[in-house]
Amino acid sequence: MKIAIFGGTGSVGNRLVPMLLAQGHHLTTLTRRPDAAPQGVVVVAGDVADAAAVRETLKGADLVYCLLGATLKDRSAVRTRGTSVIVEQMKREGVDRMICLSSFGAGDSYSALPRLYRWVLAPLILKDMLKDHEGQEKILAQSDLNWTVLRPVNLSDDPAAGAQCGPTVTFRDRRRPLKVSREDVASCLTTLANDETYRQQALWVTGRGTAA
Repeated sequence: MKIAIFGGTGSVGNRLVPMLLAQGHHLTTLTRRPDAAPQGVVVVAGDVADAAAVRETLKGADLVYCLLGATLKDRSAVRTRGTSVIVEQMKREGVDRMICLSSFGAGDSYSALPRLYRWVLAPLILKDMLKDHEGQEKILAQSDLNWTVLRPVNLSDDPAAGAQCGPTVTFRDRRRPLKVSREDVASCLTTLANDETYRQQALWVTGRGTAA
């Protein structure tokens, strides 16, 4: 499969890329840091705001990963703006399928957050990040693309320990841990490449086990 990746040199992307390469996929990534891209990946140097560079990255792609990231204090809405450009160029290039990395707490998962998050952390610390993720999710929802959104809980650099995921409505079925390793998130993203079960759906992903 030929895959285009936006955010392939980020903290989740740099774990996802080796997994996809190991499965024999052909990868093209757009990055402002070409020297950070691993061997075996076709690199397009540029910025996601550059429609021509995005279009070049998408040429011939069967699947797109959108892993755009920013710091918690970033107010540039890079995810929303970048996703808008990617979706527009996907339509021009006839590319239909996207897997997008968002965050738990975006959209209809907000009400499933613990009270500490809803009353304190989200309004004071996570507000800009969640607003940006909701912006990009809205763009996908308004498109006719075959998209799947993955919403991980708090990310960690812990070793892979296995993850669990499912549609947002199932998150309340039991108490779930609010931490998941980036390695496990990358593994879930890899699995979704060959699984189109969740067309136009958002999924949560957490680590294994039960919340304390």
